[in-house]
Amino acid sequence: MKKIISVLAFLFTFVSAFSCKPDNRPGEVHGTVSYRDREVADIVVSYTGDNGTYTYTTNKSGYYVIRGIPAGDYIVSVSYNGKNVDSYLKDYEKSENPSRVTILVNGYHVRNIIIPNDQDLGWDDDDDDEDDEDDTTLPDAEIPILAWYSIPAAYATAERFQELKDCGFTLSFSHTTTQEEAITTLDCAEQAGIKVIVPCPEANTEAFVQAVKDKPALYGYCLRDEPKTEELAGLGEWADRILALDSEHNIYFNLFPNYVGDEALGSTYEEYVKQSIQKVKSNQVSFDFYPIRETGIVTSWWENLEIVKKYSQEADLPFWAFALCTSHKPYPIPELSHLRLQMYMNLAYGAQGLQYFTYWCPTPGTWDFHDAPIAEDGTPTEVYDLVQEMNDELQARAGVFMGCKVTGVYQTGDHQPNGTSPLTGYNPPLSRLNLNGGEATVSFFENGKWAYLMLVNRSYQAEYDYSIIFEKDVQMVNRDGSVENIGTSLDSHMEAGDCAIFRWKK
Repeated sequence: MKKIISVLAFLFTFVSAFSCKPDNRPGEVHGTVSYRDREVADIVVSYTGDNGTYTYTTNKSGYYVIRGIPAGDYIVSVSYNGKNVDSYLKDYEKSENPSRVTILVNGYHVRNIIIPNDQDLGWDDDDDDEDDEDDTTLPDAEIPILAWYSIPAAYATAERFQELKDCGFTLSFSHTTTQEEAITTLDCAEQAGIKVIVPCPEANTEAFVQAVKDKPALYGYCLRDEPKTEELAGLGEWADRILALDSEHNIYFNLFPNYVGDEALGSTYEEYVKQSIQKVKSNQVSFDFYPIRETGIVTSWWENLEIVKKYSQEADLPFWAFALCTSHKPYPIPELSHLRLQMYMNLAYGAQGLQYFTYWCPTPGTWDFHDAPIAEDGTPTEVYDLVQEMNDELQARAGVFMGCKVTGVYQTGDHQPNGTSPLTGYNPPLSRLNLNGGEATVSFFENGKWAYLMLVNRSYQAEYDYSIIFEKDVQMVNRDGSVENIGTSLDSHMEAGDCAIFRWKK
């Protein structure tokens, strides 16, 4: 019995000692070092406290991180080329000690460091702020925005094309049926500064091309909408006939969406896209997919975007994609959140041209078309105003997207669309992203000297609050095209179908 009591006493003492031991789990701290409004590489950052000194040398983005640093108080100091340099913690300069940091148990801390401008790092003052004048502006650019089934020949006037331009369109695709109608359309569009894609008649290609190729408003020739795989070789031969007469203008045709199925296409969808690129000398890869239906969203849309992105990138061709703006069975009357989701998702995948189906309402017929931007009788509708608002948003941020190169697209949330990649792990400079139950597509791309991160709300119905943390200071590109510095973190709200765009220097 004594042995048992002794053992129990020993165990009690051991467990008590263990359970009462202070929980001193290490934390983590990271941030950037800035000097003269730019991040600085090769700065040695030191955190010195009772537990010792912890150091990190900033990378080319001015970023540092110290993981596994014990809880406690630390004094932060920096040095450059072996010389100590004055510094202070951003947003902490008014505290009693602007260099003091408290690391909490298991804490995650963002502390950005500023080196005052009067400090001498041995830089050439004439060169250290190169290109800073462009740091809060976007490059001038314009997204090609095409009105599909545009102004009918019977309504073609300069005033009607000006109305089209006022809605934010740059391109028109009118379903003209004769050479005379095409010429009238081109002449009217020229007066409004709109470019036109004209349907090219296959039986009379040579005469038609000769008649229109010198028209200033001509953008290109449409071959066919939604060809099958077996028709692609013939389209290629037709394109060659056009290019022999006019190599200055665009060759255009538009592909089926992937939900049509292999049997209807005559091949797998990937093979269909590959052959369309190989066999037809088109200037872009265009496809249609209208994902928002009265019953909800068609999730194979994301897989379609993945396939088109993949093969257009491999061929070094831009791709063009659609949004639906005319209701018909089984598609609802469009709302602004519908347009945003479609257009911003297209851009997140790298689209370099945007299209609307349709601008003018076709004869209702089998599909019961209604609520287009322009009604069948030529009257502008409320949808016209929505499309105009959407196009203004798109063009305000055109400098973000035109010429960009997508480096990765990922999905968050519990509902992973087929054929897509989840956002997992660490994606510098993105450090943390909390969508509070919302779901987003996350796109990384580059354009010029800037790298971008774009979040697109995958729902056209649900809104949510979100928070995001970066390893370094970033900028946010607002809906009106303005650019603001937000530091390393942001708490904000995401509207249905909307996007958020962040950028930083590469």
